[in-house]
Amino acid sequence: IHTSLGGYAKVGYSYKNIAGANVSLRLDRTPRYEDRAVLGKSGDAFFDVRNAFFPESSAVSGLRLTVGYGEAGREESVPYYLYSQYLPGTFPVAESESEPFFEGLSRCRSAEFNAGMGVGFINNRVLFNVKYYDKRTLDSFYGFSFGKKGQYYWEYASRSDSFSRSTLLSNRGFEFDLSSEIIRGKDIRWTVNANAAWNVNQFLRVDSSDVPGAVLGRSVGTAVGYVLDNSGTPLD
Repeated sequence: IHTSLGGYAKVGYSYKNIAGANVSLRLDRTPRYEDRAVLGKSGDAFFDVRNAFFPESSAVSGLRLTVGYGEAGREESVPYYLYSQYLPGTFPVAESESEPFFEGLSRCRSAEFNAGMGVGFINNRVLFNVKYYDKRTLDSFYGFSFGKKGQYYWEYASRSDSFSRSTLLSNRGFEFDLSSEIIRGKDIRWTVNANAAWNVNQFLRVDSSDVPGAVLGRSVGTAVGYVLDNSGTPLD
């Protein structure tokens, strides 16, 4: 009953370690729930400033610019009795004894753009990277019926749509990475890493069934609750 079909296509090119790009396409289809295929696209590219303009420089051992874009996601089939674990608020109630004929599709799909720069020193024993990213995630739930009411009991029938819910989230920010090789020997290597990040997330679209837990324009944490000041005014 449950089948999924998928296919990949990938191509990459690099020119003398100065510039390069990778592109991939992914095609997915779940015929039980949809009649169309979903195409996912991703790619990244780099340009190495050091290798292009001053390859003999001793001041820096690497200076690379990068950009990337990618689409990814997951989906799960959900029997009716698990709806409440995936959906806050209310959802259509199935008639008693008909529950086995109702299924849900929980789908999460994200698209992210990012751009960054990496700098290396002392033969790349010290590496510093900074990246900006902007990620949008569509969290959806679709309810389907695969049955109809006969004269005395429910029987299987072609798929029909029951309801749908979706929420759009935004995640954007900066990430900083510092890596330093304290020891680089034949038999031992000791590396110390540090990471820092600054991130903002907020709801860009909220389904009416998710209100008031999710608040348009506010952070995802509002679905759990607010931090209040002494007067009861929401701070975060």
